[in-house]
Amino acid sequence: MKYKPQEQKYFEKLYLDLKDDIYKVALYFTRNPQASEEITQVAFFQLYTHLDRVRPETARAYTIRATKNLAYNW
Repeated sequence: MKYKPQEQKYFEKLYLDLKDDIYKVALYFTRNPQASEEITQVAFFQLYTHLDRVRPETARAYTIRATKNLAYNW
């Protein structure tokens, strides 16, 4: 799973832009800070592994949906 440097920078920007919102979504559903941190990590890992299939304009929605699904199943 090697990405080109521009894809790595794109993912880093997404992470920095979304990390607080994704954590808040996870915390809202779990009410557990430790679980929320783990869910946030897994959600971003899922985004990273599917980065080639996620359109830039839907990356936020994709990650929020992944976070909700992970929290429901936690």
